[in-house]
Amino acid sequence: MQTALLVALGIASATVSWTSEPVQAVQFDKSEIDSSRFIILASPIGTTDAYKLLIFEQLNNRRQCWQEMAGTPTTINPLFMSFDFTGICGRSTDSNAYSVRVGDEDLAGRYNLRIVKKANELVLVAFSLTDKNLRLFEIGRTHGLSDGYLKIDLDPGWRLTRRMFNGKSTGHLYFTTDRSLGDLANQVTPSAPTEQVPPGSPPEFAPSQPSAPAIQPSDASPAGTVPTNPNPQKLSLPTPPPTGAVTPSYSAPVTPGQTQSSTSSPASQSNGQDVVIPVAPGEILPAPMPSGAVPQTPTNQTNQ
Repeated sequence: MQTALLVALGIASATVSWTSEPVQAVQFDKSEIDSSRFIILASPIGTTDAYKLLIFEQLNNRRQCWQEMAGTPTTINPLFMSFDFTGICGRSTDSNAYSVRVGDEDLAGRYNLRIVKKANELVLVAFSLTDKNLRLFEIGRTHGLSDGYLKIDLDPGWRLTRRMFNGKSTGHLYFTTDRSLGDLANQVTPSAPTEQVPPGSPPEFAPSQPSAPAIQPSDASPAGTVPTNPNPQKLSLPTPPPTGAVTPSYSAPVTPGQTQSSTSSPASQSNGQDVVIPVAPGEILPAPMPSGAVPQTPTNQTNQ
């Protein structure tokens, strides 16, 4: 147990002594490269108007990686898409592979690179969300618009260099200028020079929301009302009998010698009240005629 305790104390003291040393910031250097073996491209993203920054390097002469087409702007035939370019063409596609170096100062993590549209060309810009004195500055341009891959020419004073660490080359590339940030800030106009705001930057205006289509009065009724039928149909409903009225009924025929009672007499439909028809003693009422029968006229007999 004493041995284990001494070992633990030794490890703790070593840890404290190691963490107490100040952490040194990583310092990168740069080296010059042969720019003729590199191409800077504006690569279209799908069918949108957005473009992605690509850098290709011709690593050897086994196969040609790209072909420049004559004209302004310079369009690029992407030969690297027709074969497996592993070991033949080097490709840099994001901020892990390229950044900005201004006045021998590495701006990786402080400035981002984007391709934006300005007037009739595409412009490569570096922009920052934290630097109030220099929000963005231009690095290169395409000198026109066209379909497909477009070559980006760097502005005067800009070049590609390679990042160095402890005297060794890395795969990271710099967009490099010998000018300082202060010099670039003096050359940039206060207003943003691009028509398209870079992704991630605060918008300078809020786009108006599309208005809802107007509804014609004939298409909808005011809120809270029940729509009416322009051609209502009138329905004829039977009128119910008055309250307390007695439904007319007919009685069965009376046998000989029986007097017709008030409850078995036929009812008159003129006023809805039962009417009692007096019957003489011994008089027989005729049986009711079937429905639809025609009454017979009695024949007059002459006295003999």
